[in-house]
Amino acid sequence: MNLDVQGADVRTVLRSIAEFGGTNIVADREVEGPMSLKLVQVPWRRALDIVCQSAGLVAIEEEGFIRVATQHTWRDEGLDQQSTERKKEELLPLVTRIYNVRYASAKELKDAVAFALSKRGSAQVDERTNSLLINDIESRMGEVDKLVNSLDTETRQVEIVAHLVDIDRTLAQSIGIDWSLANLHSSSQQISGSAAVTEPLAPVHTSGNLKIGMVRNFGDLEATLEALERKDQAHLISDPKITTVNNRKARILVGKEVPLITLDQSGNPVTELKKVGITLEVTPYINSENRITMDLHPEVSDLSAQATVQGGLIFTSTEADTRVMVNNGDTAVIGGLVRSTEDYTTQGIPFLRSLPIVGPLFGRKDVATENRELLIFVTPRVITGLAVKQ
Repeated sequence: MNLDVQGADVRTVLRSIAEFGGTNIVADREVEGPMSLKLVQVPWRRALDIVCQSAGLVAIEEEGFIRVATQHTWRDEGLDQQSTERKKEELLPLVTRIYNVRYASAKELKDAVAFALSKRGSAQVDERTNSLLINDIESRMGEVDKLVNSLDTETRQVEIVAHLVDIDRTLAQSIGIDWSLANLHSSSQQISGSAAVTEPLAPVHTSGNLKIGMVRNFGDLEATLEALERKDQAHLISDPKITTVNNRKARILVGKEVPLITLDQSGNPVTELKKVGITLEVTPYINSENRITMDLHPEVSDLSAQATVQGGLIFTSTEADTRVMVNNGDTAVIGGLVRSTEDYTTQGIPFLRSLPIVGPLFGRKDVATENRELLIFVTPRVITGLAVKQ
């Protein structure tokens, strides 16, 4: 249509558009005022939008006609409608629905669905049956259904296999702790801290320079470790397995409890148990590329050979926080916890070797130094199908 007006009333312009388009246009009482415009070969529906935009109006399509109102009136009506809907919700009856949660935790879902409830709605948890009890108006139950169905899905699980190996330092370098083998790819990471491993009657020197690496084929390395163990050159401390769901921390502890006597506020002796040994915390995250990102927190603690001035115990520990990404089934290795042990051996003729000055002629002392290293191998594997559908 073509439209060319100068100072024409907006109602007249709207009537011309209605006649051309063969439709019903109803203008509110507040719609008034002159306008000037010129349109050439413009679709009538587009011409109506241009007229409304230039005059600060809104064209609202309703059943059988188009209503033209001011923007202020349209906003107020929208607010009034929302207020009316809220008032209706206050009069509608409440219904109760029970959701049997199969995979997720009902306690965690309670907070997720709370924002979908009305002001009168409430959510309760039955921990015995892991169920959600929702009490609200019927119209809000649809949103709750969608949320529960979307969030109550089977979470993939990760099996974590750990190998804790105590091995001679020289042999550790030959099997890959020097990060030079073809199947070992990573750069070392320096971890600050202190470490100690107690050896009775022998001086022990330790270091806590932890390194993180990755073994892509653990089968060959595992066979090598088994061969060294048969020769008493390596010792498998533990090989625990634990399964956890995605994004949940798993904790492995290999150690012992040491009783400590402390004083309470009243000065009475109280016995406490402190856990020492090897602790490994792993939090897996399954990525979309079938890779697994792990937050690793290894900690090695033990009793020190030294004591305090008062005769108390000293605990030493090494711990680190790091993040590694491996393929499903690959192995991350944590190394660098090294201890040096010196063993003294005395040989010779009894009594004579203890004589001053001439004693060395009848005996000798040998010193054997041994460097040991603790290696921690962590292998994550994604597993599915353990949860039973109801």
